[in-house]
Amino acid sequence: MSFYPWITRGEDTEYLTNAHLRGQAFLLDKELTITHLPPEAYGALPCAKLGQDVTQFIYERGKLLAAQEQPELVAVESEELDPYPGRLLRENAANQALVALHHMATPETVARHGSPEQIVAEAERRASEAPTRHLNSAQEWPRLLDALGWDAPLRSHWLSRLEDG
Repeated sequence: MSFYPWITRGEDTEYLTNAHLRGQAFLLDKELTITHLPPEAYGALPCAKLGQDVTQFIYERGKLLAAQEQPELVAVESEELDPYPGRLLRENAANQALVALHHMATPETVARHGSPEQIVAEAERRASEAPTRHLNSAQEWPRLLDALGWDAPLRSHWLSRLEDG
C-alpha cells in the first residue's frame, strides 16, 4: 500500500497502519535505536509540528475506519497499535488534539496557523474524505504498475528517464 502523498509528518505511523491493514505483522527490537537528525533549515515551530501531527493522527484514525469497508484489508482497532500510535487514534483523538493545541497556542500561532478548533476541524474534514480516496487509489496502484510493465514504449520511456536521473 502506498503512502498518503499529502502527509507532512508521520511516515512511521503511515507505514505501521498500512502494514497492519495488509495483515503484515512485525516485531520491534527494543534494543535498537534510531537517531533522527532533521536538517537545520527545517526549523518548524513546535505548534506547527503539532498541528501537522494532529492532521496525521486524525487522518490515520479515519483510514482505520474507512478500511473496515474494504474487504481485502484487515480490520484494525486502534488498541492493536498501542501504545503508539494507538492511543492517539482513539475516538477521543480530536479532544486530545484540542487540549494539546490549546496548551501550545499563542496569539501569534493562532494568527499564523488558525485556532485549535480550526486546525482540528480541517483535520476532521480531510479525514472524512481522504482515507477512502487513498485506499481506493492504493488498490489501483499495483494494476497501474502492471499495465505500465506491459506497455513497451511507456516502459522504455520511464526506464530511460530513470537512467538519466
